[in-house]
Amino acid sequence: MPGESLAFTGSADNDDDVVCFLKLPSFYQIPTPTDPYNPDFGIVLRRKRLRDGEEAEFYFVIETKGTNELTDKKALRESEVYKIKCAMKHFDALGLNAQINYDAPVKEYSVFKTHAMGVMHA
Repeated sequence: MPGESLAFTGSADNDDDVVCFLKLPSFYQIPTPTDPYNPDFGIVLRRKRLRDGEEAEFYFVIETKGTNELTDKKALRESEVYKIKCAMKHFDALGLNAQINYDAPVKEYSVFKTHAMGVMHA
């Protein structure tokens, strides 16, 4: 497991909001015009609203890379950028934006969690 994935998993393991964290199986593939793409992780986060105590779950598919920026040409090959863009379109086309959120590329768990908090408080 590359270093960024290992650091990400360690941070996710220590987050009390994480209900489920899993490495997506190799058969979970998103078709692209070049070849199938297999995102790294699935995460379920649970938050309790302070106002009424009601809990809600939020689902994420994550691709870890050595950068948090899709435009970072030093850290991402053109083929990786292409696959990530295809995955973004895939999840948009499913119409599941409110249920499944795709986040890529992600290097640090703290960056993912900032994005996730924006989704969870929207």
